[in-house]
Amino acid sequence: MDAESVEKEIKEIRLKISEKKRRGQKRLQEYQRLQKELQEGAALIMKWENQVEALQKVLNN
Repeated sequence: MDAESVEKEIKEIRLKISEKKRRGQKRLQEYQRLQKELQEGAALIMKWENQVEALQKVLNN
C-alpha cells in the first residue's frame, strides 16, 4: 500500500467512527428521553394512587 491509500483508508475509518459516535449519541439521547418519560409517568401513577387512597378513606368514614 502506498501512503495515499493508507491515508484514504484512515480517513474512511475515521468517518465510520464519527458516524458510530453520532448514532450512539442519538441512541443515548433517546434512551434518556424515554427514561424521563417513564419516571414522570411513574410519579403520576403514584400521585393517582395516593388520591384514590385518600378518596377511599373519605368514603369509608
